Amino acid sequence: LCAIPERAEQLQQVLTALAPQVHRIHLYLDRYPEAPAFLEPWRPKLQVVLSHEQPGLRDNGKFLPLAALSEQPCWLFTVDDDIAYPPDYVAALLKRLEHYGRQAVLGVHGVLLPEQAEGYFSARYRKVHGFSKALEADALVNVIGTGTMACHSSLLAGLTLEHFKQPGMADLFLASWCHQQQIPMIAIARHTGWLEQLGNPDDDSLWAEFAQADPAQAALVRAHRPWGYAAIKDAVEAASTRARAEDPESPLPERLEALVPVLWPCLW
Repeated sequence: LCAIPERAEQLQQVLTALAPQVHRIHLYLDRYPEAPAFLEPWRPKLQVVLSHEQPGLRDNGKFLPLAALSEQPCWLFTVDDDIAYPPDYVAALLKRLEHYGRQAVLGVHGVLLPEQAEGYFSARYRKVHGFSKALEADALVNVIGTGTMACHSSLLAGLTLEHFKQPGMADLFLASWCHQQQIPMIAIARHTGWLEQLGNPDDDSLWAEFAQADPAQAALVRAHRPWGYAAIKDAVEAASTRARAEDPESPLPERLEALVPVLWPCLW
């Protein structure tokens, strides 16, 4: 979790919601001069890093724990300091992770891009499954928002902080790496309001900066084309092959294939 001073009140709400659901919270405090006193109730579970100790990471600070995960495998969740998480958030995602045999990166906010996307926010025909909106069934996507991401850490073996080349683009850097590794990304089914925005989204300076920084995003998107269902089909086939290698009777191939629209070539 990366947190900024402007959302101190929201951070307290996030910690109140998530601390009972997890064993440890890695908290990167961006632009905080020191750890605030309100963190004391959660100290036993917190591992805090201040941005003056590891400068310039911003949202990439969510991925500081990656270096330790190879030695200490775990369930990994990355979250934001402006989302209201429900009391069953971790349990619900863990259930779906096991359903997909730990072979997929899951989330609540997902984006489907055109196969030959020219940009990210500027991409024509992109489909966004916003985290606060209902989704009737699990959906394969190209990008999972890192404010709602979950996976088993073993799936990210080889991913390091060095893969996140600049701040403000953590979602795309993670998606591009998963694309290269042919790891499926899935937005999970939920009802409206299961997750909700905290505060005013118009005050989200990082999101606004992200939305306006399309040249850098566009270059990253173009470098990893194709996206869309061409990339998703490759990831599904690769994950299915890995699953069958471990267990010839694995139900994962059928579960993933069921998420691919029958007429996917017609969609783009």
